[in-house]
Amino acid sequence: EKVVPLIRKALSNITNETDGFWGTGFATAAEGIDPIRQHFLHEVLLEDPIREEKSFIDCSRLYCLQGAFNQHVWRMGSVAYRLLDYLRPFLNHPFQNVRERIGSTLINIFENDLNFPGSEAPTFSPRVADLIESRADEFILLRDQENINHVIETDTPFASAIRCFKTIAQWITGIINRCSNGNEAIFFELLSVGCRLERCEHDTELAETCSAVLSMIAQALTLPRCMDQCLTKIDEISYSSSWSARLAIIDIMQVIVFHNMAIVMSRSEWVDKVQSIVLRLLEDNVLEVREKSAEVLGGLLHCSFLPATDKLLELFKKKCRTKVIKRFNHVTTSCAVEAANASDSDNANAIRIRHCGVLGLCAFITAYPYDIPAFVPNVFEIISNHLNDPQPIPTTIRKTLADFKRTHHDSWDLHQQKFNETQLA
Repeated sequence: EKVVPLIRKALSNITNETDGFWGTGFATAAEGIDPIRQHFLHEVLLEDPIREEKSFIDCSRLYCLQGAFNQHVWRMGSVAYRLLDYLRPFLNHPFQNVRERIGSTLINIFENDLNFPGSEAPTFSPRVADLIESRADEFILLRDQENINHVIETDTPFASAIRCFKTIAQWITGIINRCSNGNEAIFFELLSVGCRLERCEHDTELAETCSAVLSMIAQALTLPRCMDQCLTKIDEISYSSSWSARLAIIDIMQVIVFHNMAIVMSRSEWVDKVQSIVLRLLEDNVLEVREKSAEVLGGLLHCSFLPATDKLLELFKKKCRTKVIKRFNHVTTSCAVEAANASDSDNANAIRIRHCGVLGLCAFITAYPYDIPAFVPNVFEIISNHLNDPQPIPTTIRKTLADFKRTHHDSWDLHQQKFNETQLA
C-alpha cells in the first residue's frame, strides 16, 4: 500500500541522470526473492509501460521492468506470455530507442526457448519461431518491394514493416550474441530481407541493423539439423532479382562455410550445393557479383573445400574458349538493326561466359598465395591469350597478376623455376 504508489510516481519522473540507478534498484530489489512473494513489484512494473508519452519515459519503464523480470525468467513463464502479448503491437514503434529496448526485452522473454534433441518444444516459454512466423506477411512485403525508397515515407505499410523488421533483427542479433546455442532454422528467414535492404541509402539505421544481423547469423554455429534450411535459403536468395541481394548472400555463404566447415564437409550434398551456388553466381549478369563469387571460390580452393579440382579446371578452360561474336557494321535497314541488336546481346553473353572462365582460372592462382602447384604455370599460359579480350577480362587478369607478384615476391628465385620461358614471359 505504501510502496506501490511511490513506484508509480517514480516511474513517471525518471530523468536521464537517474535512469540507470532505478533500473539497477529494481533489479537488485527482485534478486533472490521469490517473485510470487514479491508479486506486487512485478505487477506494478507491468502496468502499461509504453504509454506513448515521451519515448525516454517509455524506455525507462521498460528498462525497470526488464531489470526485475530478468532475475526470475526461469520462474515467470506466464509473465513472459503476458509481456509478449503486450509488446506485439509496439514492434513497429516509431521511436528507435523504444524499439531497441523492446528488442532487448524480447531476449529475456524467449530465454527459456531451448530445444534439446529428442524432446518436444517447451510450452513453458514463448517460442521464437512463433513470433517470427507471425510477421511473415511483413517479411514478404519487404522482400518483394522493388523500390525500397518507400522507406522514407512514414505512414505506409512498407515503412511500418521496416520498423518491425528493425526490432526483430536487433532482437535476433542479441539472442545470438548472448547465447551459445547457435542458429535456429527460423533465423534464416531474416536473410532474404536483410540482404535485400542492407544497401538502403536513405536509412542508415536500417542498413546498420541489417549488416549486424546478417554478420551474426553468418558467424554463428549452424548445427547439422539446421544446415539444410540454411543452404536452401541461401540458394533461394541467389536467384533474387536484386543484384545487391545476390552479392550479399554469396559473402554470407562464405562466412557460414568457413565458420562451420567441418559440419558442411560432413555431407557431400552440402559441399555440392555450395559449389553449384558459387559456379552459378560466377556467371551472373552483374560484374560485382561475378568478382565476389571468384573471391569466394579462391577461398574455398585455398581451404581444400572443393573436391575434383581437375574437373573445375577443365570447366573453366572450356568457358575461356567461348567464341566472342563480332558485331555487324554499317547497319541501315530495320532487319539489319534487329540483327545487330541480337548480335550485341549474344556478344555480351559470350563475353560474360568467357569472363567467368577467366575468373575461375584466376581463382586457382589466388588460392595459393605462397606456393605454386604444378598446374598453375599452365593457367598463366591460358589467361595470357586473353589480355586483349574485351573488358572486364584484361582488368581481371592484370589484378590477379599484380596480387600474384606481391605474394610471391619474397621467394621468387625458387618459384620461377617452376615456369618455362613462355610461361614466365
